[in-house]
Amino acid sequence: MKDHLLSINKVLRRRTEDARTKVRKITGQMAVEAGKVLIQTDRLAKKLIPETKNDRKICGNLLDTAKKVRKIIEQSESVNAGNTKLADRLISFKYPDARPIVKGKLGKRVEFGYKLQIQEVDGGIITGYQLYKGNPCDKILVNDALQKHVDLFGQAPSEMALDRGY
Repeated sequence: MKDHLLSINKVLRRRTEDARTKVRKITGQMAVEAGKVLIQTDRLAKKLIPETKNDRKICGNLLDTAKKVRKIIEQSESVNAGNTKLADRLISFKYPDARPIVKGKLGKRVEFGYKLQIQEVDGGIITGYQLYKGNPCDKILVNDALQKHVDLFGQAPSEMALDRGY
């Protein structure tokens, strides 16, 4: 697997259509290898008889990871078949509901995670925050932030400072 990941990284530097084709081929090979590992995982999970709470936790973690790997294999096969618009793709094992967020920066066009909106008043006191899944439009979020301020203080602020996304 490590060799495949390194080769993907090397190929992607080329940024050509041929590079994408090669990456999809490598991804397909990785999916086949991961499928073989999942077969072994299923066999092992059937043989495991959790006796303690810790054993049940380990078995649960194994089955959860296997479920995520299956989803990644399905996603890889779907992308390799030409479907590049996957609604709820899994991009992180640790944070399964994290999303790709297009930032448009030169060095890092896409970041992965969540969008956090923080509200503060004069003096730097944080009066509210909201963590969003995905990448909702900032223009929509400003109304939500304004309403939360009104709910908290009983009136709209006399001034607002926003970044250019708003």
